[in-house]
Amino acid sequence: MAAHFQLFFSVCPCQAMFDYSKTGDKVTGDQLECVFARLKNGDSRMNVKDSHGIPMGNHLETLYDPRTDTYYLRFIPTLLTPTMCFYSFDAAKVAAMNDGKMPIFPHVVSFLPDRYLDEMCYEKDTASFLFINSPEKFFEELKEQVPIAIKQNENILTTDRYYHTKGNDDCELFADKVDYTRHLPTDIYYDEPRPSAELFWKYPQYHFQSEVRVAILNTNFVWDYDPQHFKYEQHRLDVYLPHLHEYATIRAAKDLQNICFFCRSEDEPVMCAVNLPYQEEK
Repeated sequence: MAAHFQLFFSVCPCQAMFDYSKTGDKVTGDQLECVFARLKNGDSRMNVKDSHGIPMGNHLETLYDPRTDTYYLRFIPTLLTPTMCFYSFDAAKVAAMNDGKMPIFPHVVSFLPDRYLDEMCYEKDTASFLFINSPEKFFEELKEQVPIAIKQNENILTTDRYYHTKGNDDCELFADKVDYTRHLPTDIYYDEPRPSAELFWKYPQYHFQSEVRVAILNTNFVWDYDPQHFKYEQHRLDVYLPHLHEYATIRAAKDLQNICFFCRSEDEPVMCAVNLPYQEEK
């Protein structure tokens, strides 16, 4: 019998992380999620227009920093995009530690040290972690199930904040790694608006999060955005994944010893195993 598992898509991590940051959590919280511009006070580009030349008006949020007399600009449609994020193990980084090649024998990657648990405010005896062993299978099932979830929850979703044909049933699901190198916190910049691209940019100090994000583009939650009273826990899309148990496992933090990346031959894809005994290449 297939295990029943519900995966929660919540409002874009930028809003969730903003809520975290208000509590003083600087590890998971970032008040500057999804910023596409940082401009000096008085810059004419503050009058942002969309791709049709129409002023953004209520679709634009500005955050003033009196210390530097600058403004940060964010799009409200981006803030309300259903998105999820994951800590990821980058195969390229593992290969870089092995002269550019993935090791044929298991390569142990250190994970869940006490410092990580402490900084993330997790208790080792009670925390559990979901490991997705096949991102390809996971993404394929998302592409099948997310449109179903959208149809079942039409009352909480809207496409009115985007320019496209009404009644279009296509669901644009996008996944990518977060880029931590695009801008420094001291930069003055203005990136031409592209739909939800800012979801995948963060400042370098958050590189340790090694995030991969999955977003449902051109879709928003229907509620008006109020940064002072917004409760992201109340804005979520439940997506049922009946085959999750086939490509993912859940491990208790207290039982997790290591994560191994390996490939059986140079021609095969990279594999991942949890708590695999480490064996040197013979």
